[in-house]
Amino acid sequence: MRLINNTPLDNTNAASVVELRLNNASGALVPFTATFNSNVLTITPNSNLLNAQQYYVALLPNTIEDFSDNAITTTQSAQFTTISIQTQFNPGDLLIVAYRMNAISTEDEIAILTLVDIIPGTFINITDAKYTSNSQPQCSGGLVWTSPTNTCVPAGSIIYIQTNAMVCNIGTLSGNGFGLSSSGDQVIIYTGTAANPNYITALTSNDWVTINTNCGGSLSMIPAGLVDGVTSLNTSTAPGNVSGNAVNAYYNGPQTGTPAILRANILNPANWVAVGGATPPQLWPNYNFPSPPTVTSASVLSGTSILLIFNADLDPVTASDINNYTGIGGLINAVVTNNGNAIDTVILNFSTPFSNASSYTLTVSNILNADNVLMVCP
Repeated sequence: MRLINNTPLDNTNAASVVELRLNNASGALVPFTATFNSNVLTITPNSNLLNAQQYYVALLPNTIEDFSDNAITTTQSAQFTTISIQTQFNPGDLLIVAYRMNAISTEDEIAILTLVDIIPGTFINITDAKYTSNSQPQCSGGLVWTSPTNTCVPAGSIIYIQTNAMVCNIGTLSGNGFGLSSSGDQVIIYTGTAANPNYITALTSNDWVTINTNCGGSLSMIPAGLVDGVTSLNTSTAPGNVSGNAVNAYYNGPQTGTPAILRANILNPANWVAVGGATPPQLWPNYNFPSPPTVTSASVLSGTSILLIFNADLDPVTASDINNYTGIGGLINAVVTNNGNAIDTVILNFSTPFSNASSYTLTVSNILNADNVLMVCP
């Protein structure tokens, strides 16, 4: 290719033949630089593209031609939408700690523990569609859970999802809801796509099979790369199972320890309590797994003070460091109070009263808890 005036197309003029805009062809221009090498034109925006934003990119008409003077006379364009930077999960970073497949007068539900912090806007696929021996092993379908867009989900959090009603306590759900079978079922969790999945964990209530070509039903092979008791859970032998099928069950083991210790305990079916189908809903534990420090609530005490309540005892040095509370000027001090119940509070006192009808944003970061675990999610 060359410019339509027969000038060679190179790094000095490549930007003149293409444009990048917000939204569509009439959107605001987005500044960029461009290079051309070996018939590949590459554009690099001058600053990071916005998250969840549609963009329009176009090769302009009557600007380039081939070496036989055949010009491109119409606009060649495409649109794309960016997504947030995604959490990079390893197998076993998410674990199912409770589920209902067939309990009386209640929704099918799963409870998922995260052992890592999930950054805002992360997408996770959750499905009962099976893993098979077909040419595309992972069958399509199921839910997509998206973490909150403005805050991350800290390690130790439990995500409760009603799979058929598509209701969750954290984040949002899209896609297609699914019910879980009293004859036995699976829940498979992965990122990426069904054609190119990255498996995080999986659950079966009735043992894995070695060969399967059916995307429905009650049987599945274990997804590639997952290992029972290491990154996936098989509750077919859990106490209370009925004929090798634990239709409803929950983890009832220790809730303390490192992620590796928790993972080993949770993926051990001996630490579970199971019952058969068509039984009253089990009362799940009030789980309290280890998590980094996080602010559970913030409120204005007066015209010059803010009360922060944390989820744990704090390191007094970092919790009282005013440099860890930013966004509002005039901060005088941070007073830490231990209430004797494993929850600390911090009162921030400011020199200048807050203004009526004004908006303020306070960011809390770099706080350690009493075990020297760092707050990862500001």
